[in-house]
Amino acid sequence: MQAAPGTGITAVFLIRNGGPRSRRIRTHVALPKGWRLAMPDAPFVLRARSTELRLLRLVVPRDAAPGTYRLRYTAFDASSSSAVARDSLGVTVQAVRRLSLQLLHAPDMVMAGQSYRASFAVRNGGNVTSRIRFLVASSYGWPAAPDSDVVTLAPGRARVISIAVRTDRGERRQRRHRLDVVARASADTTVTATAFSLVDVIPRGGSGAPRFHSLPLELTLRTTEPGDAVTGELRGSGTLTEGGHDRIDVLLRGPDNGLGLFGEQDEYRAALTGDRYQLRLGDQNPSLSPLTQAGRSGFGGSGRLTLGPLTAGGFMLQDRRTYAFTHEIQRAGFLETRIAGQSRLGVNYLERQGFDAGELWTAHGVLAPSPAATLDVEYGAGTSATGRGTARSVQLAGTNRFAGYSVQYLNADRAFPGIVRGVAYEDGVLALHPFGGLTLAGRFIDRTTSVPNFPELSGDQHYRSIRGSVSYGRYLSAEYRRSWRADSLILAPFAGSEDAVRLQGGLGAGPLNLFAGAELGRVRF
Repeated sequence: MQAAPGTGITAVFLIRNGGPRSRRIRTHVALPKGWRLAMPDAPFVLRARSTELRLLRLVVPRDAAPGTYRLRYTAFDASSSSAVARDSLGVTVQAVRRLSLQLLHAPDMVMAGQSYRASFAVRNGGNVTSRIRFLVASSYGWPAAPDSDVVTLAPGRARVISIAVRTDRGERRQRRHRLDVVARASADTTVTATAFSLVDVIPRGGSGAPRFHSLPLELTLRTTEPGDAVTGELRGSGTLTEGGHDRIDVLLRGPDNGLGLFGEQDEYRAALTGDRYQLRLGDQNPSLSPLTQAGRSGFGGSGRLTLGPLTAGGFMLQDRRTYAFTHEIQRAGFLETRIAGQSRLGVNYLERQGFDAGELWTAHGVLAPSPAATLDVEYGAGTSATGRGTARSVQLAGTNRFAGYSVQYLNADRAFPGIVRGVAYEDGVLALHPFGGLTLAGRFIDRTTSVPNFPELSGDQHYRSIRGSVSYGRYLSAEYRRSWRADSLILAPFAGSEDAVRLQGGLGAGPLNLFAGAELGRVRF
């Protein structure tokens, strides 16, 4: 079965009771990470010597990576909790490249000779990592430069691009300046997204400098229909001084009136950013490193300061939206030093009060002598309600014109007070490009997750897979994969393996592409 990311599919399973008595059946669906059921499969009674057709509506995640996923369906006898039937279904997710570009902010008007910035948000709406290049066209030939010409975005990720425009001080007529921006995928130039901004440029009354420095603010009022409550938003962005680099950003969004279909949560934040510092107040969701992620967002303050090679910072946040339930307050700090180039060493601290309380310290280092080798190492230790635990993470990655590789190892105790608690993970990826369009690739994954000791959930989940492939250009590929899975969960123990070989070939003629594929596999339980 094939599916596109972000779409729904229907899986059909037929369950037969060959016994002499009726059984009450409950089912369990083992889904890949991020997949979900549109509606849970309810328990039912299966009469003696009869069959039951079960239809499951599944939703494929929008960021599901291309490849084949295995869904496992198990039926249990409700009286004994023993498995009475098992089956599986393979779903192949297609590769999709999609970009979107949206204007976030541009001032309504500026004085001739002033510089202004227009902000655009680019988002990778596909399911493959894309390298994106920006093309900018500015009317009247006025200089316009983005802060980044090329960005790389993982599936589902977004980034804000700021474009600086310098207007002509000698302009004597009012102008409406148009800035056109095109985001184009480097791997497929037919995948593009466009957006534009319009800014009125007002000629100066005299030749002298303006008496005051302005900060553009935009007020938006919304209502669903006459008589309903009105909600509003005030936002602004600009420099503190004329031609300066220190910037202030403000967003004040009131509560939604509860009557619209696409209402946004209230949000209140302000930020002051300079070349060597940043201060943020209000709603935010900061993070430190892979082992010390803060968790849910909160309301408070954060900041960082860079002095030479040293950078220090921290944050203090309180859960504003669900504090009555979580009583959560988070405090964190970090100190790091730049060694050379992109290499750096640092320490992090995080304390969490209330729900899931604990505190932890980590030492984190990134050594990047060249693009061909980047080593990321982190070790953490902390205390939670279940005791003291440790975690360690090592990742080595690099790339050049002939090869790319990534090796990762992560191990965290059950008592480690972080989101990776109870996880042992090994991952290795190697891709070779010896010549032309030939690519040889392989990957190995070994992951064990220790589930907390809750009723009916204690145990381990172990997954291991190896995969090798060879491809030439876009149209010829062959892949072999083998995977094992063993779950010792009390609720749903499971053990099995899968072997599969997949061949694909295609032809391309202009806009028309034809593909044919075959897959042969074996599943054992």
